[in-house]
Amino acid sequence: MQNQIPKIAFCYDFDGTLFPGNVLIKSLNAEINDIWEKGYQHSLKNASESMLSCMYALLKEAEKHKISFTRQTMREIGAEIKFYDGVPTWFDRINSYAAAKGLLAEHYIISANLEEIIKGTSISAFFKRIYASSFVYNLRGRPVWPARVLNYTTKTQYLFRINKGCLDINDFNVNSVISQKDRRIPFSQMVYIGDGLTDIPCMKIVKEKGGLSIAVYNPEVEKQVNIAHKLLNDERVNVISPCVYTPHSFIEKQVKIFIDKINAKFKKLS
Repeated sequence: MQNQIPKIAFCYDFDGTLFPGNVLIKSLNAEINDIWEKGYQHSLKNASESMLSCMYALLKEAEKHKISFTRQTMREIGAEIKFYDGVPTWFDRINSYAAAKGLLAEHYIISANLEEIIKGTSISAFFKRIYASSFVYNLRGRPVWPARVLNYTTKTQYLFRINKGCLDINDFNVNSVISQKDRRIPFSQMVYIGDGLTDIPCMKIVKEKGGLSIAVYNPEVEKQVNIAHKLLNDERVNVISPCVYTPHSFIEKQVKIFIDKINAKFKKLS
């Protein structure tokens, strides 16, 4: 497939990558470790998938605390999120820099967090697609059944959707054989930005196929610093960076270097 404008896909995890903490957990007045532990114990008892069990635990915690847990309240939770420094202006800056190099930047979320929360945030309009866990809702807007769950392995499906141009969830052409030259965005023109162990398969795929994988961390949280360094030492990522997205930040410089590299490739081919 011959594209008139070469594209670069920026794929982001959400929690811990673009903002600190888990706003949904906090809204339930519960500790995140308690939720994960309850989900883990539920998965052991029922031989169920761990993220599905965590979604079940979230519903139970909301019921326990008599908290209204609807599509609308989840969007309201998302609207309260405060992002890391520079995130609100990051997308326009990267889009402008890519455009100046004759490239089109597209942004995607690939997250285990809930889709409705992410859609409620101030930055949701910047994403071409938001791939995240979600519920089926009844007529009152209450979640009644999991519609989709993302975990460390299922996240990779969405990289291939972006790669092949099969962006809709129900587009089964993602399983079709598509030659590399006909794929919408090559992996070598992808950037994956994440913060944790659930991002490893995506990080590894993008890195091994010539893209740019970045592990971000909060410098004030020792555990996150250690995870990022381990990801680098284990060669899962190309580079690690603090969660600072301001102009002239380290991560912005790394991304611009990558954009320049893609630009040089297409200049050479033209």
